[in-house]
Amino acid sequence: MIETSYEIRPIEDRNREQVKKWFVSRWKTDFLVSKGIQHFFDDLEGLLAIYSGRIMGIATYRKIQDEIEIISLDSFQEKGYWNLTFKRNNKKRNCRRL
Repeated sequence: MIETSYEIRPIEDRNREQVKKWFVSRWKTDFLVSKGIQHFFDDLEGLLAIYSGRIMGIATYRKIQDEIEIISLDSFQEKGYWNLTFKRNNKKRNCRRL
């Protein structure tokens, strides 16, 4: 069941360091590789799922023309945050492919 009282916010400069620390803690690195390309978390766009003031999920992505490539997708609790969020976000950004 999807929790309806959560909020989706973009990763911003003010919380980017917190997000990077979480990735380094969880993945033991500050970058990921996708399709042979090294992506540093500092350079990626992203979204945070916030519930009761706490970050419950982090998604990073890059947009290339009219497509969005998800680089990382992490939930700290299984609530279905990302499925609905990316469907909505895809339409807002006029992307034909996710």
